[in-house]
Amino acid sequence: MKIPRDLSAPDLIKILNRHGFLVTRQIGSHIRMTLKHETGDFHITVPNHNPIRVGTLNSILNDVSKHLNLSKEEILKSNCLISDLEEEFFQQVYSERNLHLSK
Repeated sequence: MKIPRDLSAPDLIKILNRHGFLVTRQIGSHIRMTLKHETGDFHITVPNHNPIRVGTLNSILNDVSKHLNLSKEEILKSNCLISDLEEEFFQQVYSERNLHLSK
């Protein structure tokens, strides 16, 4: 799988949030995210850039995939799956509102 060339920091943070990471602090343009685990905390630093450089993104994905025992593809696909579900939800809400307004 090809690493996306246009992934921004907010998009990566959303993906990592879906895997249990939380933003713990920000110093300058670097955001520290932490995954709490019974064996200890796992930290990852995300640069607040748009887009994140490919090598940096690849390194972050490698670290996260090793820790979560998931492939990089599975981590990135979680963004698409959630987005599709969110889009379906919003379309349903929008159609219900249109039906309600037309009555």
